[in-house]
Amino acid sequence: MQQLYLNTLKELLRKLKDNQGYFIIQNEFLKASTNIGNEYYCQLVKDSPKGVIRFEALSHYFEKYVNRNLKPQFVTLGFSLEKDENYAKDILLNSENDVENTAKEISQIFEDIYNVDEKSIYYFDDQVEVVIEKSKKKFVSNNSASQPIQKPVIPKLSGCAWILIISLAFVVYAIFFNNDNDKKSTSSIETVYNSEWDASVQQVVDYLKNNYLNDPESYKPLEWSQVVKLNDTKQVGFASYQVRHKYRAKNALGAYVTEEKLFKLDYQGNVVEVRDWLK
Repeated sequence: MQQLYLNTLKELLRKLKDNQGYFIIQNEFLKASTNIGNEYYCQLVKDSPKGVIRFEALSHYFEKYVNRNLKPQFVTLGFSLEKDENYAKDILLNSENDVENTAKEISQIFEDIYNVDEKSIYYFDDQVEVVIEKSKKKFVSNNSASQPIQKPVIPKLSGCAWILIISLAFVVYAIFFNNDNDKKSTSSIETVYNSEWDASVQQVVDYLKNNYLNDPESYKPLEWSQVVKLNDTKQVGFASYQVRHKYRAKNALGAYVTEEKLFKLDYQGNVVEVRDWLK
């Protein structure tokens, strides 16, 4: 691997060491004899700043042109291979020595295992989130809390006045109670909820597959949070629910990446906002 690409690779490894996210290094290898190009890649994914890194290399399960007999060479490097997955292992980047060794290993995978030309061109795709330590919240005392509570002044009323007030109170209570029951009967059925079977939220799954993912067939759910009801807004386009979802799917380069998103939905179950989940 040329020094230029090796330097870029090390920089990304250093960036991932103290942060979270992913990066992909991809090589496009063109065979002069057939004029057919084969693409190979390695990807590293880290879900949290202090977590382990998932190190994957392309396998024949994803691209048929990859040699099926590479497993012994990858096993020597500590990788394992499961059906319908890439070669994979978990690693840690705790020091500069780890960065150097991982960069050499990636270079070795491309040149000695995938047999690409050492002078060929590499492409990088990265999304590493720099984690900034959150500042401590400052608590401000509320001086008004220490003020003495004034006793309410209750006006003196005649017996007839009290009877009238109590009667009106019963009428108001009866009306309110009936309206409240009507509201409960209509709002008790939530449109956005977790499945009892796998905790999934169907509207989010449909949105991902129909409007969001580059390759819907590659979608693999990993984790769902409980649906949180934000309010009772009965207006299309305004958020009424939210749920966090972690999943894996292929990106535009065809490599699997792990995403964790926060989805907000309106009262009808339409997804109205999607953003990255920052821990």
